[in-house]
Amino acid sequence: MGTQFIPKYLVSNNVKISTYISVAGFVNYKGREDLENILKRFQPTDEEFYKCQTLIDNIYSIYSDNDEMNDIDKLERYADKLSANKILIKGAGHFNPKSGITEIEELNKIILGE
Repeated sequence: MGTQFIPKYLVSNNVKISTYISVAGFVNYKGREDLENILKRFQPTDEEFYKCQTLIDNIYSIYSDNDEMNDIDKLERYADKLSANKILIKGAGHFNPKSGITEIEELNKIILGE
């Protein structure tokens, strides 16, 4: 839920940061009413997404073409709303141990400035 909470928090508190990296940047909990209600509280508006772009110098969105929790269209819309640099990693699922992911090389490159 961080990918919803963080942009909303930055805008609500007018916090400027250098870099924001989202991984699997959307969460769809259809059928889980408890989680759907929580997400509604933190879902940024289009205006908040736009304002967020002015508060962050570098925005990256890392996502997969076979995320079992998120449709690729939603992942790409999230990245678009932030005007993020998109990084598609084929076959990475939801970037968790279930998907066989223990490290994200592209994330390391961003962090290390490579």
